[in-house]
Amino acid sequence: MRPCGQKLKTKDGRSRGRCTRRLGHSRSGGSPGGHTNNLCPTCGNQHRLKNHGYCHECYNNHQREWRRLRNGGAPKNYQKPGELHTFPCGCTGILPQRGAANLLAKTSSKGAFMCRISIILLHSSARRGLAYRPVPLNTSHSVIRKMMAEPNCERCGEPLVWEFGLGKTPHLHHNHETGEPIGFTHPVCNPRAMEDEIDRLKAVVKKLKSRESTI
Repeated sequence: MRPCGQKLKTKDGRSRGRCTRRLGHSRSGGSPGGHTNNLCPTCGNQHRLKNHGYCHECYNNHQREWRRLRNGGAPKNYQKPGELHTFPCGCTGILPQRGAANLLAKTSSKGAFMCRISIILLHSSARRGLAYRPVPLNTSHSVIRKMMAEPNCERCGEPLVWEFGLGKTPHLHHNHETGEPIGFTHPVCNPRAMEDEIDRLKAVVKKLKSRESTI
């Protein structure tokens, strides 16, 4: 008997092969449209399938989510490495593998993924003891994402390569008086920007002192 052959997709839109049921099968029950094969309709992996054709892990996740919604809770935002994910802030993209990083996110010390923009804002806010204003925590992530898409360093104008690691990751340069973000720079250009800002402030102080001495 010829198989149905209908193309199937996972919950997030990835291909999971074709329907292996016989051609002309009933469209009731099972996965959407009654089409199914030996792959989990949610994750697309070939595990030992449980009730309704889901793998053990996905079936248990569905049950937990159903109980959560039944009790009035908010849907859980699961993080799966290598898959499309949307953070509560609205930033969307493909998550890196555990322990790795990309433009979207970085693995925290607890093993969970954190939005890269959130990390940048938290690091800036943690430096409140310095003689300049940090980037406000409520800065729109979409604004910084647009800056991240710029191909060149904001300071030197040379191409900006997004590598990750100590001394490699581009830095977000901002106005030290207002906290307004300006753009991303090479790691070596950002300290230079800070030095330029210090020199400018020293020049302003020197000018003010010279004015006082002439009064």
